[in-house]
Amino acid sequence: MTFQNLLITKPSKLSCANNCLVVTQRDEGAVSIPLNNINLILIDNPQITVSSFLMQQCVENGVIIICCNDKHMPEGVMYGYNTHFQASRILDMQIALSIPAKKQLWKSIIQNKILSQACNLCYIGSEKYSNIAGYINEVKSGDVGNIEAICARVYFSEMFKNFRRFDDDKINIMLNYGYSLIRSTIAKYLVVSGLNPAMGIMHRNQFNNFNLADDIIELFRYIVDMKVYNYSKQDDIFTKDDRVYLFEIFEAKVQFDDGSLNLINAIEKVIQSFQRVVKSGNVKELMTPIHKIDKYRILA
Repeated sequence: MTFQNLLITKPSKLSCANNCLVVTQRDEGAVSIPLNNINLILIDNPQITVSSFLMQQCVENGVIIICCNDKHMPEGVMYGYNTHFQASRILDMQIALSIPAKKQLWKSIIQNKILSQACNLCYIGSEKYSNIAGYINEVKSGDVGNIEAICARVYFSEMFKNFRRFDDDKINIMLNYGYSLIRSTIAKYLVVSGLNPAMGIMHRNQFNNFNLADDIIELFRYIVDMKVYNYSKQDDIFTKDDRVYLFEIFEAKVQFDDGSLNLINAIEKVIQSFQRVVKSGNVKELMTPIHKIDKYRILA
């Protein structure tokens, strides 16, 4: 079965009938889509209303609902309270996960992130990919040498010319939008797996409810980076067309040892493997995407 990811940008009424999402728009009538065919609904217009019955049915059917703010950035994700039958037990194990295990997990995540960045640079023809790749074995437990930051400076200067991360320009806005979509999806699947998204591996901000999501997203940022790199429009305004284009990241393919998965299924696979780490204490249970520089083909 092919699952759909829906971006709704026009004023609409969203309701539920016969276990289907019903989208009603002025002058366009109503469209029905079975809920069990939907992965995700992104709501990006303040004039969209959602019935409480639809929200209830989305929770029961595992459909992700993400809402955007007035700047069109993802602001919140809806998930149910009782999404895993062993949530309390898993929380205890998550709390008990040792500091050495967390440091080894972070090392693995950062090494994978740097490799994905090297592959992106190789794909765009930058010779700096070998510089980045050379740092992979320099990453120590917990990345105490902050190799991640060293590589990021080289990587972003090659991916986007005259670019500084966190400036208020269109490239940064597009990157943040794509990252936010992935972060929201990760948060949902963490809760579904009985994991507490506030309890991070390396991110520990007391004001952040999604520290663990901010750890795991490092494995998937490369998809957004390449998507933005490949965008051809040069204007400075963040438009609906830009958002529609970035929404396509959910169709990206992520490679693992046993084959490729679309982004949402890849996120679910990684989180399930992290749950196994929490239960067993064995950091080798963590599944990370496969990247090969010599045969690399971007699939985003």
